[in-house]
Parts: sequence; C-alpha cells; structure tokens
Amino acid sequence: MAKKQRVIPRLKPVPYTLADLSTSLRQPQLVPATVINNGRSQIQLYSTPDLPNNKRGFKYVPCRPNPYLDSVLYSTTDLPPYGVRWSYFDRSPEMFVDQNMTFVGTQESDGWRSTRASVGIREGSWYIEYRIISGIGEMENGDNFERQTSELSRSVTPMHSNISIASHVRLGIARREASLEAPVGFDGYGYGIRDISCEKVHLSRRSEIKEGDNVYCNDDLKIGDVVGLLVELPDMKTQTKIASSMIDRKTLADPHLETDPGDGIGHSSTNQHSFIEKGIEREMIPIKYKSELFFEEYEYTSSKSMEHLLNPVTVFGERAIPDKEKFQPAKLPNSSITLFVNGKRKGVPFENLFAFLPPASEQRMARSASKPSSKKNREEESFIVDRDDGELGYYPMVSSFRGGVVEINASGEVWQKPEELKEKLAKGAVRPYGDRVKYKVVEEYVYDLVDNAVNKYLDRKEYALQ
Repeated sequence: MAKKQRVIPRLKPVPYTLADLSTSLRQPQLVPATVINNGRSQIQLYSTPDLPNNKRGFKYVPCRPNPYLDSVLYSTTDLPPYGVRWSYFDRSPEMFVDQNMTFVGTQESDGWRSTRASVGIREGSWYIEYRIISGIGEMENGDNFERQTSELSRSVTPMHSNISIASHVRLGIARREASLEAPVGFDGYGYGIRDISCEKVHLSRRSEIKEGDNVYCNDDLKIGDVVGLLVELPDMKTQTKIASSMIDRKTLADPHLETDPGDGIGHSSTNQHSFIEKGIEREMIPIKYKSELFFEEYEYTSSKSMEHLLNPVTVFGERAIPDKEKFQPAKLPNSSITLFVNGKRKGVPFENLFAFLPPASEQRMARSASKPSSKKNREEESFIVDRDDGELGYYPMVSSFRGGVVEINASGEVWQKPEELKEKLAKGAVRPYGDRVKYKVVEEYVYDLVDNAVNKYLDRKEYALQ
C-alpha cells in the first residue's frame, strides 16, 4: 500500500472586497514635521504616520487586488510618486521626507537616523548620486572656516560654533539588515562616507580614502556638493556559486572561493532544498493597516556572526571574553564602490563587499514561526539556509544628524557626469540608479506570476489528498 503523501495546507489569503477592487492608489498622507533652514532656503519635511514601518523582523510592501491571479489574489504594487525614491517603510520614524520623496532629513534636535531607498541593487554597475541640501557650509559671515585639530571641533558644523546645532550627513549603501537608528557604516552591513574630511566608514571605523600613498579626498563635503557612488557587483551566477560553496561547506564564513570557481554547483542535500534550486521564494501575507492593503513579509535580521564582527567578544555573565578567531564574512569578487565628488574621481574607498545571498543573510523570525523551539535549541540549531525573496542586495542609504538633509537623484539622467564614465554611461555598461526601477517592475511582475502558479499547484495537491 502506497504511503499517503503529507501536504501542509498553505495559509490562504483573505478574499478582497469590491471596495478594495475599486480603491485607487494614492500618495499616503504627509503630515508637516519640521522646516530646515540650510542658510539658502527653507525645506519643509513631512512624516507619514499612516504607514507601517519595517521593524521587529517584518517588512511591508504595498499590494492590490488582482482578479487575474486566482490563487494568491493580490499582486505587488507601489505608491506614488512612482520611480526610485526614499522608502516609505524602510526608514527611521524620525527621518522625514519632502512631497517628492527625494529629500530626507531629521529635525535639528535629533541624533543619527537613517533611511534606505526603495529599490536595491543585486548585480551590475550602477551610478548613485546624492546632493547635500543641509549640512556643512560656510560660516555665517562668509569667511572661510579653518579646521581646528581638537576632537570637539570635528563634531561641529563649520557654519556654527555651537555643537548643539551642528548638522551632518553620511552617504553610502547598505543591506537590509543595517540599523536605521545608527549612521551608515556603523555595522558590517553598510559602507558610508562622512561629510567631515570625506572619510570612509565601515564597522564604525573611519579612515582616509587612499590609493597607494595618495590621499584622494580630505576636504569636507558641503552644502550643494553632488556625491556620486559607482557601485559594481558581480553577476548573480558568480554570487550563487559563492553561496553554493558556503552551503556545501556549511559555513557562514568566507569559503575561499576563487574568482573563477568553474561551472559546478554543489549538490549537498542542504543545497538541493535551498534557494539554489528553488530560485526566488516569497512568503507574503496580505493585511490591512489603517484601511490600506499591504503584504507583510519576514525581514532579514542581523546575525550573531556579523554582530561579533563589530564587537568580537563573547559575554559570560559579567565577563567579556575576546573571540579567539575573528569571523571573516564571504566577499564578492570584483565588487567595489568608487567615489566621485562634483564629477571628479576621489578614489575607491571600498572593495570586495560582503556577500548578501543566504546563508550570508538570515530570516530568524521565519525560522521561529515555522519551528518554535526553546532558547537552548535555537542556540544549538543546525546550519540552515534561508530563502532569497528577491529583496536582498545593496540599497542607497543616507544618515542625518541634527537637521542634515540629502537629496537622491531619482531621474534617469546623471546630474554631473564624470569624464571617465561618459562612454560607459552612453553604452549602458554603467546605468544611472534612476533606471533601476524599470527592472524592478518587471521582476515583481514575474515573481507574482510564479507565486500564483506555485500556489495553484499546491492548492490542487491539497484538494486531491483531502
């Protein structure tokens, strides 16, 4: 007698109503929060209190009813203004935006807060531009500011001598796990550029941008400066091979994979049931929040190994024991960030960025929900590879301090084209970040269709075995 196959019923979405079907998408309510005076103009910034924030291991994506998707019932969508912009959901509650969602900043009384853009980068060469709207500027009397050498003066905006009203910004890129309550570059998930002396920051360690003995950039980034970041990442085939090697070796550390690893992908039992074989896999539940529809998903959260990278100690009671071996995360070969200021090259502050595909990224909340266990069991949990939901990658991320404001270039045109990139931009070898949304829209259409096909298959299997 054949053994009866066990099928776990999937969680069915709640059917939408006619009112949901006829509701049009509109920009969320913008509530005036603060006015920033950068010495040249006043900038009105708003909060968005009627939206859920990404936190506690969950993230949110707008969705809408879709009669053509007869199993999942809903499809991903976006909110106006359409295109790349600062995220409605993926920012600190104390980070405020303008009406076009291209300016972001804090109140003059707030400390460091951060926000990420709405669309991430997974592979290829992309050029991101920021313009500093409020931050370091000239002194109010117009005289040039001569930098002091004391530690106190390094934290004071040149246009002010009072530390209580200093405004600063940091610019960079980061993964989804990077903290939004700290500046970009605070942890191992982000890479940042400081406005003071244009220093690079990673793992809370700042240093000059050098190539050989040459210091490329030691001037402050000031109001009006356009900062460009050329982000180069290897193709997904290369990244998948790195992830496959990590899975085969059951390690979260660098598997020491060569740049040209060949065309073989591991075939361990863990690998066969991971995203390597499954591809993009999403688990999204449609919910209503203040009468609006959103997908609720599991978010990627910081891992213990990456936390040890920032603070390499293990705490036993009141004792902190330094780690004997320092954790070395997997890196992406031929990846880099090249810095440009006002169209001029200022060196390569970062190379060999950390890998982001699982197991380098973890969804610990998803594990707890699928297999509840005691704290002891969780600590002893065997090597697990989480899903790739298509949202992993590096996102434009900026941080503001006491009234700092940054604008992102959301258009498909470059504000200030570096001479060495003109030909690559013309040929499409390097693309403006504003074009990334076109690819993102197509990706989400495909993911929606795949999700619906997979769930229809599971529905049939469940019905046949009842």
